[in-house]
Amino acid sequence: MLTLLENQEMKSSQNLQDIPQPHNRRRTDRLKDETIVTRDYKQLDPPNDARKSPIFRRTEDGYGIDEHRFNIRLADTEKHVGSASLLVQKMYATRGYPANPIKSGPQMFTLVAYYGDKPVGTVTLTLDSEQGLAADQLYKENIDKLRAEKLRVCELTKLAIDRHSGSKFIFGSLLHVAYIYAKRIYDYTDVVLEVVPHHLDYYVKMLGCEVCGEEKLNPRVNFPVNLLRLSGSYMDEMIKTYGGLGAKADTRSLYAYFFSKIDEEGIMQRLLRND
Repeated sequence: MLTLLENQEMKSSQNLQDIPQPHNRRRTDRLKDETIVTRDYKQLDPPNDARKSPIFRRTEDGYGIDEHRFNIRLADTEKHVGSASLLVQKMYATRGYPANPIKSGPQMFTLVAYYGDKPVGTVTLTLDSEQGLAADQLYKENIDKLRAEKLRVCELTKLAIDRHSGSKFIFGSLLHVAYIYAKRIYDYTDVVLEVVPHHLDYYVKMLGCEVCGEEKLNPRVNFPVNLLRLSGSYMDEMIKTYGGLGAKADTRSLYAYFFSKIDEEGIMQRLLRND
């Protein structure tokens, strides 16, 4: 479950004049080194009741961490960005893919899932701006078509999940927090991501992505990739239907391992409050 991308600054101011910048009142910079959310994935059928949900308990409150519980943090410190980069390089290497360190930027959010102090998953969200997206290097024409339709596009890069029994919960949780940032807080409508052909079917079947860019050789990593698009509206409907159900859901979709909508609201309010 790896997305093969490299973050790179590209000038792409054309067609971006109508795209508003994030609202300052919704910035979450003060979260930095704190836990955004704690999740216990041993509970496969969590109750759809916010009062009973385990995810809002903070580690400093003494809720504890065991082999079934992980924390998601925003990597705003050099230490956490470095640990995320090492995980990406480690997991990409197991597949024979090269990977450069994760970069930071004002429109970028790197999320990291931890078991204790061990990073087990990461993804970077980049919001479209005058600097453009990494995928513009190969697929600017494709992405400009989305921008011309007044869609607000963001990009997922540097996705890496350590393989173990809880990988679906970690993957789903990271993507859901990225979704909250992109769609619920910053009002972006669509996600693009570059994936290697070997993983194409997985993203189409498990997340509902659609192919919107033909296979091309990515010169940054010297591997072929395709461009995928994922609609935020589609994600919203799937989360409403399957979020929080886990293995109990009558679907193989990864959305069963996202949070429930009740939990989503609580996470978003925590981010907005700058707790």
